[in-house]
Amino acid sequence: MAAFMTASYTLLADFSTEENRGRLFGLYGVVSGLAMAIAPALGQFVAVNFGYTAFFVATGLLGLVMIPGQIFLKEPPVTTETEPIATVPFWDILRNRWVLISSLGLFSVTMALGALSSFLPLRALQIGLTEMGLYFAAFSLMYMVSGYVAGTLSDKYGRKAVAVPSVLFISLGLLGLTQLGGYLVLITCGLLIGFGFGAVNTALMALVMDKTTLAERSQSVSFLNNSFDLGMSSGAMLLGGVAALSFNLLWTLLSVITLVGFALILFALPKQKEEVLC
Repeated sequence: MAAFMTASYTLLADFSTEENRGRLFGLYGVVSGLAMAIAPALGQFVAVNFGYTAFFVATGLLGLVMIPGQIFLKEPPVTTETEPIATVPFWDILRNRWVLISSLGLFSVTMALGALSSFLPLRALQIGLTEMGLYFAAFSLMYMVSGYVAGTLSDKYGRKAVAVPSVLFISLGLLGLTQLGGYLVLITCGLLIGFGFGAVNTALMALVMDKTTLAERSQSVSFLNNSFDLGMSSGAMLLGGVAALSFNLLWTLLSVITLVGFALILFALPKQKEEVLC
């Protein structure tokens, strides 16, 4: 899965130009978000009604069905007609501030989301809210919408101009959870957090693609995706102690963590344009 995501994002960047990259990345997010919204319910239906053997067989067959599409997908000339591209040392990727700061910003956001995904269901059950699907539905809906909208806006107004305010939506949604007492607040916070995350994820991915050369591109995507995964897992594993003390303290801390990402994107990204081979 990790290899597929890295390759697919890199290929999508090769198909796009700087003028339409945000919109294409946003459209990709719409499709993947729709799949993530449908797959859990569909998978549960198959497992409950036909058994887990049928579930795993169906999942495997679905993967096989995808193979012809990948084989016959024609790569753009930028990756097939040029001379072989030399591999860039990993330290050169780290020295690219566009990649490093974008990855750190995404790490802070996903660290908050990782903790949220683990502990919000526990808090909801504690106060008698059993329909967590409403939160995830609201999150997924806004993730899909905002990804495409933010990508299109970033093509016109710039990636940073879209990414910076998007993080504030996440922070506001997290703070809103301190007032959680019913489904209205739960759904509203899901909308805010989903909107912010869909927008910032799309904008930062497009930004990294804009600011890397062909030789750097695949490693840069891999580094950004690893920051995403590390943030999700570390948030879930490291912040359980805070949740044990107070859920409201946890939501406040997560809001502060996302504001660290906000500050990184706003102040630490290079201010001047750097010439990059796209």
